[in-house]
Amino acid sequence: MSTNECQTLSASRLPSEKLACRHLIVFIHGLNGGAGDFSVLIKEIAEAFRRAGGREAPFLFCSASNTGLAKNVDGIERAGVRLAAEIEVLCRAMPRLEELSMVGHSLGGLYGRYALSLLSPSLLSESSRVRPSFFVTIAAPHIGIRRPGGLFSAPVATLFQLGAQSVPGFRTAHELCLAERPRGTLVHSAYQTEG
Repeated sequence: MSTNECQTLSASRLPSEKLACRHLIVFIHGLNGGAGDFSVLIKEIAEAFRRAGGREAPFLFCSASNTGLAKNVDGIERAGVRLAAEIEVLCRAMPRLEELSMVGHSLGGLYGRYALSLLSPSLLSESSRVRPSFFVTIAAPHIGIRRPGGLFSAPVATLFQLGAQSVPGFRTAHELCLAERPRGTLVHSAYQTEG
């Protein structure tokens, strides 16, 4: 593979060989999503690097750590921990890595934000060789999902929230709907400052 071709990887396994790229871009899907959610975007990015030529292409990786509904229901924190572990394995397999970027869609944006907070102290410190480059979220519910107003949307939203909150073990829905004590949820605590 030439240096200006994007390296993509099936989300079903991590690489065993050492990867030579300097920039890793991790794509994180939303609730019940999969690697295919980003296939068009990855194809376009790869094509843009091929057209540009001369510039080293990034390694484009679709995260698999939270693929499948079973891995989407146990909460943002656990999903973020799984994602951080997956990213650390990749980073350690890339001896030339200098930059780490993330693109998260919907719930994937929250997973990525939490994973980034776990990676920062060890992997992305000032003394580390890897620095964060960009963090992008697309339609991520950073402040949870509230009942919208309006004559027709409010009943539907209320039914969804009641249904999601009543499913035992669906911690992710409880967090997004702010069903737990508002100050005790991960979504709420993301905006609190220490002091």
